[in-house]
Amino acid sequence: MKYLRSKIVLQIIGGIISTVIGIELAKATIFDNFKVAIIWGIIALVTIIIGIFDFIFKKHYSKMPGMALAILTLGFIVSLPIRKHHWNEKRNKCEIAIVQLDSIKTHIGNYPESLADLKLNVDFSEINYTTDSSRQVFNISYSVDGWHREWYDSENRKWSGGD
Repeated sequence: MKYLRSKIVLQIIGGIISTVIGIELAKATIFDNFKVAIIWGIIALVTIIIGIFDFIFKKHYSKMPGMALAILTLGFIVSLPIRKHHWNEKRNKCEIAIVQLDSIKTHIGNYPESLADLKLNVDFSEINYTTDSSRQVFNISYSVDGWHREWYDSENRKWSGGD
């Protein structure tokens, strides 16, 4: 019974650590995720080598690196829907701004100089907004992962993405 209880506690602690890692990975840039991928690869290689050693000599040394590998893998899996949610939030902020910007242009004849002129209760700190010199065309964009961006061009009325 004591063994079962300690095993359950370890699984709960592993789940909590995985969740925390997932939340932090969701906030990280693509470069930070590359670092984690390298660490994951090293742990996977160590786990495989120790697993082969365990198989040959009938030992059980691969539990700790295997647990670390499982925790990192679960953390990455947890980060995916959180990261997608962050991207959707940024896109939704942009969509709100686009509707307001078009409304302002219809009434005034040109786009405002900044998103602060919209007077919305929305944090646009992660959103880039630019206009041409006559303020007849605008571009609005946001960072997807620290490397890639998505942008909206008011002239073409469509979203694009890339490096």
